[in-house]
Amino acid sequence: MIANQIKIGQAIKQQRIAYVQDLDEARSEKQEWVLRSTDLLKQLFTDATLAEQFNDWVGPILPEYAEWGLFVDQFTNEMKHRLGRLQAVVKQLEQAPEPEAHSERKPMSSPTSPPSKPHADSALIILLIPRATDEQSLQPIRQFLETLDLRAQQIDVSIDGAGGWQLSLARQLKSAGVAVDLNRLI
Repeated sequence: MIANQIKIGQAIKQQRIAYVQDLDEARSEKQEWVLRSTDLLKQLFTDATLAEQFNDWVGPILPEYAEWGLFVDQFTNEMKHRLGRLQAVVKQLEQAPEPEAHSERKPMSSPTSPPSKPHADSALIILLIPRATDEQSLQPIRQFLETLDLRAQQIDVSIDGAGGWQLSLARQLKSAGVAVDLNRLI
C-alpha cells in the first residue's frame, strides 16, 4: 500500500508545470495524496511517529512577487521530501524481521519506535456469516463467538444483482469503526 502511494506521489511530482493553473492543480492533487498517505501511515502503525515525520516539511515562505520558478521548485522539493520519507518506511519494513506465524494480526509498530502493548480490542476481526433461514441455526455460532469474547452482530449480508449489498456492507463496516471511504464505491 505504501509502494502504491509512492507511485502516485511520483506521478504528481513528475507533472509538467508550465502555468499557474498547472501548479494549482498539482498542489490540489498533492494535498489529497498527503491526506491519504498520512491516514495510511496512521492505520498501519500503532503510533503516529511515521505520519508526523511524513508531515514535517517546512519550506521557505515565498513572497507573492517571487519568481515563478521558485514556486515550482518549492513544490518539487516538498514532493521529494515526502517521497523520501515514504521510501525510508518501505526500506525499514523490508529489513524488519518477519512476524511469527501464530501471532495475532494487528497494526505494526513503526520501525523507529518501541512496540506498544496490545489492547483487548486492538485487533479487528471481521466475520461474515450468511443469514440463516432460522435463528436456531445461528445460535451455536453466537455461543462459540461469545466463548472467544467476540461480539456477534448480525447484518443483512444478502446479495442482490445490482450490487446494493456492497454499500450496505461498507456502511456496516464503517459503523463498526473500520476506515472505509464510501466515495470509492461510486
